[in-house]
Parts: sequence; C-alpha cells; structure tokens
Amino acid sequence: MPAATLKRGPTLTLEPDPLDDTRSDAGAPRAPGTRATAGGPGGAAAGQESAPGVGEAIGEARAAFMRMVEAHLALLRAELSLAGKELGIIIGLGAAALALLILIGLLLYIGSWLFFGEWLFGSMGWGMIHGSLLNVALIGFIGVNLAGGSTRSYGWGFVVGLITGAVVAVVLATNALPQGATTVAGEAQQSIDLAKNLLATLTGVVIGAAVLALVALIIGWRQQLRGKRLGWVILASALVGAFMGAIVASSLWSYAGAAAIGITIGLLTWIAVGGWLAYRHGFDPEARYANLVPRQSIESLEVSRDFVKAQMKRQKDRMMGR
Repeated sequence: MPAATLKRGPTLTLEPDPLDDTRSDAGAPRAPGTRATAGGPGGAAAGQESAPGVGEAIGEARAAFMRMVEAHLALLRAELSLAGKELGIIIGLGAAALALLILIGLLLYIGSWLFFGEWLFGSMGWGMIHGSLLNVALIGFIGVNLAGGSTRSYGWGFVVGLITGAVVAVVLATNALPQGATTVAGEAQQSIDLAKNLLATLTGVVIGAAVLALVALIIGWRQQLRGKRLGWVILASALVGAFMGAIVASSLWSYAGAAAIGITIGLLTWIAVGGWLAYRHGFDPEARYANLVPRQSIESLEVSRDFVKAQMKRQKDRMMGR
C-alpha cells in the first residue's frame, strides 16, 4: 500500500509524534530540551519547570524556620528594651520616693529637737545640744556592744547621769548657790575692794573647785589612785568645778534654764560615767563574735573525717590480711 494513503493512529507515548495530527498539542512549539506530558496544555505548562529536589526543599524549610526564629527574637528584643526602660523608670521613681521619705524623717527628727528646744527652754541651741549629746550617748551604747563590752555597765552610767542631772536642775532652780555666793560676797566686800558681782563669781569659783576636788579625792582614793595620778585627777576636777561654779554663781536661773543645764549635765555624765564603767568591766571581742563561727559544724566535720579515716584504715588492713 502506498505510504501517502496510510493514516497514522494516536500514539501512546509521552513524547508526541510530530506526524500525529490527532493529539491536542500537535504543532505546538516546544523549547529545546523540554518534554511534554500528557493531559493537554496544563500538563505541558507544568512540565516546563522541573520539581525541586529533597535537599532544596529541606534548605528552603530551614531558611523559613530561621527567618521565623529571627522575627521572634527581634520582637523579644524590642519588648525587652521597652520593659527595661519601664523598669528603669519604676526604679528611679521608687528611689526618689525613698530619698524623699528619708529627708522627711531627717526633717522631722532635727526639727523636733529645734522646736522643743525653743518651746521648752527658749532657744533652739538647747535642742541642738541635747539632740547631739543624746545621739553621742546612743552611739556609745552601740560602740560598747560592738566592742564586746558590758552594756549593763554603760546602762548604769545612764542612771548616774539621770540622778546627777535632776540634782543639778533642782539646785539651779532654787538659786541657792548664786544667792549664797552673793551673800558671802557682800560680807567679804568690806575687806576686799572688788565689785559685788565679781566677788560672787570668785566665790562660786572657789566653792566649785573645792567641792569637785574633794569628790575626786574620795573617788580616787577608793580606786587606789596614789601619787601623781591622784594629783592630776584632783587638779582636773578642781578646774572643772571652778568653771561650773563661776557659771552658777554669776546669775540667777529660771526654771527653763535650770532644766536645760540639768539635762546637759546629765547627758554628759551618762557618756563619761558609762564609758568609764564599761572600760572597767573590760572588752572581749572574741566572745562577742563567737556565734559567727560555726563551731558545732566544724566539730561534726572533724568527727566525720576521723570516722572515715578509721574505716578506710580498717578496710585497708582487711585487704592486706592483717
């Protein structure tokens, strides 16, 4: 049969036959190196791009995952930065409020001393003196405790200071000393050509020096002070007594002034006598800080160590056949 009269049927292969006119993609141009797939134009378009491999898919998934992680980290950094700023503001405001509270406390504490000094004794200076001396006395109490001294001995200084201050306040309030010194000065003025006020002051000097020198002699003798040490104590006491006598005998005292002087003398006495009694009792810093050392734990550790050594020696002797 002649070739021109033959009709070709549909092919069953994926590669189209160029002479097959029955296929839908017959005569469609194709790029070199591409293969057509069955199924019409859609299949031909899908076949133009090859499917990605397993490695490329894993790489793309990994890149997408890393981009997601970086996005989350960036968001977290932004939120932490904002939180840090807010935290800084909160801490700053809290510190400012605390500083203001401390200033208010200082203002109330200092202002109270000044107010009561002015109200009770007529001068804010007394408030400053009393507040300062009381703080020194309390610091002395803390210092004695930290140094391992006897706080009870220091407390007896407070009792002595309280009694001394009360006696001084009462004596000054009665004005017995200046009136007595004035009376003595009036009688002595007939033989001593000095002003009456000056004579009263000198009388107070002599009486004050004599009284405190006598007190120092009695106390020093009881404390077994002899020789130069006793002499220096008596001399220092006489000078202090002369100064105090001059002040007391120079003018009349009001009740407020007498109370202010009494409180001042009482606080000074507390500091001096309390410190002296604590010094006599002695200081033992080792006993004060003994609880800071874990002695029982150390002893238990040593016992356990000795026990372990004994067991190891026992096992070693058993292994050696001893």
